[in-house]
Amino acid sequence: MSVQAYCPKCGQPYLIGQDFCRNCGQPLKQDHPENAPVVPPLERQPASHRKRNILVVIVVVAALVALGAMGAVIHPNTQPEPISVTSLNYIYECSNCASNTWNYSFPFNYVAGEGSTYSGSSALTWPSTQSCSAVFTNVYSVTPGFTFTWSPLPFTATPGQSTQATIGITSPTTPYSGQLNVVIVMNLSC
Repeated sequence: MSVQAYCPKCGQPYLIGQDFCRNCGQPLKQDHPENAPVVPPLERQPASHRKRNILVVIVVVAALVALGAMGAVIHPNTQPEPISVTSLNYIYECSNCASNTWNYSFPFNYVAGEGSTYSGSSALTWPSTQSCSAVFTNVYSVTPGFTFTWSPLPFTATPGQSTQATIGITSPTTPYSGQLNVVIVMNLSC
């Protein structure tokens, strides 16, 4: 069995006992044991082996980059987009009023994350010019994705008096910017 070693200059294999490298002419040391092959270090491997190793590294790096890109597509950044309500529009529906439906809009700056919930207190003063009380029997959002709650229900608004109500808003799970439309179903109590 012939034992191989590798040229220290060009990395080509040679048989133990050769005096010079057949590839580059480098004088070869003869101090290797006859039965122990010498494994070439990476920098001394033949050029074809170095090219193959570089190609393997490039392929592995490209595969890792491709997997990272796939991960970004499969698991994109999940930061919630903001929900921005710029105004609140109350749509009053009244079965025993002179006008069955009317709107009251006002600026309402509400910014939240997708799917978040807001709960707060609101004072409502029914105009003192009204001769009847308003009784709210149902309150709900008609803007897609939003939930709007009003408590307590039924809610009675007496002319000229301030009455506290608790409102709740649950935002949609998709981005939104614009007006929030809320229906208030009511009757007049005279």
